[in-house]
Amino acid sequence: MGDPASAQDFSLVATLCLAAMLQQPIGTPGLTLYLLLLGRRPWGKYVKNVRILLSMAALVAAIALVLYNSDVESLKLAARNISIPTVVEISATIAIGYLIASARVRTLAAYSGHSLGFRQAVAAVSVGQIAANLFFQVVGQVIARGLLFSRAGIPLATTVVITGYERLFALIVSILLAASGALYLFGVISVDAQTGGYDLAKLFVGAILALVSGAWLGWGQLARSQLPKFDRGHIDQFAVALVLSAAIQLSTMTAYVFVAHALAPKIPLLHVAAAASIVMLAASLPISLAGWGIREVSAVFALGAVGLSPGESLVSAVTIGISSLLVAAVLAGISHRAWRSTGAVSNAAGNEAGRDFGSVLANWLPIAAATAVAFQVYLPSGTGRINVNFADPIAILGGALFAIWHIRDRAWPNWRVPFVNGFLIFFSIDTLIALTNGYVQMGWTSWAFTNKGAGWLVLVAYFFVGAMIASLAEKKGFNILLGTFVGAVTAIAALDLFLLVLRSAAFPIPETLLPFRISGFAQNPNAFGFQLLLAIAATAVLDLGRLKRAVIAATLFAAIWFSGSRASFGSALVLAAVAPWAFWGMSRKAVGRGAVIVGGLAVLTLALLLLLNNWTRQGDVLYSLLYNQDGERFQSISGGLSLFLSNPIIGDGLGAFVHDYAMQTGDFLPIHSTPIWLLAEYGLIGFATIFGAAAYLWKRAISNAWTGDPIDRFVVLVLTVFATMSVAHEMLYQRSLWLLLGAALATHGSFRAAVARST
Repeated sequence: MGDPASAQDFSLVATLCLAAMLQQPIGTPGLTLYLLLLGRRPWGKYVKNVRILLSMAALVAAIALVLYNSDVESLKLAARNISIPTVVEISATIAIGYLIASARVRTLAAYSGHSLGFRQAVAAVSVGQIAANLFFQVVGQVIARGLLFSRAGIPLATTVVITGYERLFALIVSILLAASGALYLFGVISVDAQTGGYDLAKLFVGAILALVSGAWLGWGQLARSQLPKFDRGHIDQFAVALVLSAAIQLSTMTAYVFVAHALAPKIPLLHVAAAASIVMLAASLPISLAGWGIREVSAVFALGAVGLSPGESLVSAVTIGISSLLVAAVLAGISHRAWRSTGAVSNAAGNEAGRDFGSVLANWLPIAAATAVAFQVYLPSGTGRINVNFADPIAILGGALFAIWHIRDRAWPNWRVPFVNGFLIFFSIDTLIALTNGYVQMGWTSWAFTNKGAGWLVLVAYFFVGAMIASLAEKKGFNILLGTFVGAVTAIAALDLFLLVLRSAAFPIPETLLPFRISGFAQNPNAFGFQLLLAIAATAVLDLGRLKRAVIAATLFAAIWFSGSRASFGSALVLAAVAPWAFWGMSRKAVGRGAVIVGGLAVLTLALLLLLNNWTRQGDVLYSLLYNQDGERFQSISGGLSLFLSNPIIGDGLGAFVHDYAMQTGDFLPIHSTPIWLLAEYGLIGFATIFGAAAYLWKRAISNAWTGDPIDRFVVLVLTVFATMSVAHEMLYQRSLWLLLGAALATHGSFRAAVARST
């Protein structure tokens, strides 16, 4: 089965500010948030996830592959060769791995300031692993552990951090072992540049640049102030945890060796161990349910490469999977009584409180989300590629913690404007009504339920995780979050512009790596343009030097041009017109100087760009701006207006236009306008809820902006960008918008008390 902490989903590594590099498929988030908040019954009919389907499909594929290359009799023969002594050896080895994992939990609990009995650690590991196998992997594991740890007063934040550290160490060891195994078997590790290698390299470089730039403009000083807290004792504990993680992986590898040796005793044991390391890493990828299916498919190829038949490889993988689950059940049955009494866990230093992980999560989850939200990428799935965002698991985790802490304190979140809680509740109810309306009229529509229904819960999670930054004193957290976001987006824009320069210098930059309309990692030029505009709005209110501000603004403006997004370019002009009103409270000299600088940069940038562009060449940005076809856009707007007129009060229900268009043409087309989409599928009620709230918030913010408040100035600019771009595109479901608005609207100081009570 592998390391109990290495399975499938590494989202909790966000606690270490590394989760920006990791992700889970998009089908999970809304349901995960719901179950984290109300998860009294986490199993049952709610366990519907794309990873379950992928696991089933992969398992069926593995069986079909085996039957194609052999027959049922070979499977029976391989199963008969697994003798009782072999099963005992495998089970004992796996049990040793669980016991080592329990020792690792004790080590990390000691780091957090809590002592943990060994039987209690065994129960936490085994029960958590069973939950991880049966329910959403890491979420089930955290819920199971959290229920046990809460009996002794260990906060949920501490449980999250312990699990996050486990997964980080397991991931490091798993990658190192798999790389070593591949080198041993094949002699070389290579990445095919033509089948995703370039994209992977660009993603890696972009992530590094985003982290560095975000640290420079945002979180670097905060990190420097907290790094000295790690002393020699902490390093020793982490070293021990890393060694224990290696021992856990080696125990699972030994189990593979036992079962493979029983089936094919002539194959060298080192060959089997090397192949097993590859199977273990594949089973830990976040694209399946507890590794089932993926483990079997990878075993057929990896173990087959060292001489096992397809039937023997499949039997080996299934034997390991079943044995791991059964051993966990036995250990859970033996050890769970250790948690029956209260006070089972006590602080390591008597009355000394555990470490303040609540504040750590409240500070760093928003920062990690602000870095990762710019990365919208495609991951492989059973039916093609899934469009996912690196920040989704971070937002879900942070949003759930935000809600749980307020539910525990029986207190509503406190915002800068009084209607926010009511707005979130009312629009959530309206979304449920629109979903029900669409279901009654059209039946199940995956786009409506997944993208819009569950997607709305994800947006609320982004709003909440942005608000968590209010745990930092005064406006410090807000500035750090904005600086981090600006740094990440500017770094991505600079990377694409640099690649454009290389292409202009005759370097062969593939079109798949850099389209002529750049889009960063947003997968869409208009979505990228929206990120750039939000970054410009944030740059305008951040306390930056003139030169730094000018360089960042020029980079962002140039990227908007080369994105070829007319909506972004038009919104930039509207933003430039509104900005003087937002900054009216500043001295006339400062406003005039800023206007001159911005105007000069715009004119200079446009002059250079016009000289480098060809007005008639189809593969050119300027051609795209001037001659872009809008047939589908107008068709979607016209169709949306027709739906609105047919049912103007409550709309035709979520997914109505997409469903009708697909029935008529067989193609997928959403409505390319937020107000038209809301009118068509939510009716006047949904439209008035969103744009009425935005108008009220804009009016209130601009009156306060004249007093010099940078947060209200930022709200004015952000809502201006949203209102203008949403006319021609659907912008309501842009994650960055909700993350930044959550940070801006959180009342400073109100959340710090909730965080303090969580530790």
